[in-house]
Amino acid sequence: FTLFLSEKAFKPIIFFQPFVMFGRPGTIKLLQELGYKTFGDYIDESYDNIEDDKTRLYKAVESAKTFINQSPEQLTKLMEEMIPIFEHNYKTLKTNHDSKIFDRLREDMYTCLHTGNN
Repeated sequence: FTLFLSEKAFKPIIFFQPFVMFGRPGTIKLLQELGYKTFGDYIDESYDNIEDDKTRLYKAVESAKTFINQSPEQLTKLMEEMIPIFEHNYKTLKTNHDSKIFDRLREDMYTCLHTGNN
């Protein structure tokens, strides 16, 4: 099978957000191979290696819930720690990918803001 990353995969990078990337097994690994840093020090990314789709989805949701269920103070501290990762990923995206991704994201944002659709 082929791994594919749409422009939607890059939204959290544009907006300096940590992410749980649910896709085919190996999606997190692919991002790392493309030069991106992921959040394995903060979010359990073991779901990326699970072959069964249903099991992988449950594990990805569990990883996200574990992260977001921390106290606001702890989340603030972690987000501050992640700033170098956010900056690295944003620079990597701007350097390595054509402007079509940014154009599509701008279109998506315009649509969300002006029509309420997402």
